[in-house]
Amino acid sequence: MSSLHERITKARKTRGLSQANFAERLGVTRTACSHWETGRAKPSTKHIEKIAKLLGIDANWLISGVRTKSDRLADRTEHSNTNLTLESRASYPGLFDRETQKVAADYFSLSRGQRKLVRDLIKALHS
Repeated sequence: MSSLHERITKARKTRGLSQANFAERLGVTRTACSHWETGRAKPSTKHIEKIAKLLGIDANWLISGVRTKSDRLADRTEHSNTNLTLESRASYPGLFDRETQKVAADYFSLSRGQRKLVRDLIKALHS
């Protein structure tokens, strides 16, 4: 089982990226990446999406550690020549409850435009 920070670190290292290069590509400081990878801080939803895209991994898996059957099948065909090993299931004890994981899964099932609309709506509600 792994946690968010362990999944980020493992995926980054599997892709052969240094923290500095990873941070540069994400447009954040290396310190921010270090904090994400040590568990001192959690990346924002926007950064989760960027991390997933940059590393070629599923954002829902990144958050929850749960892989869908279609993701596992796609990995077998797309990444058969890579050394990327992702856990099929992991818990997130004490950090995210099942309802939060469900909301995250629903959010990441939306299109990019729909996710932006949700973020904009939440920002407007907090104003």
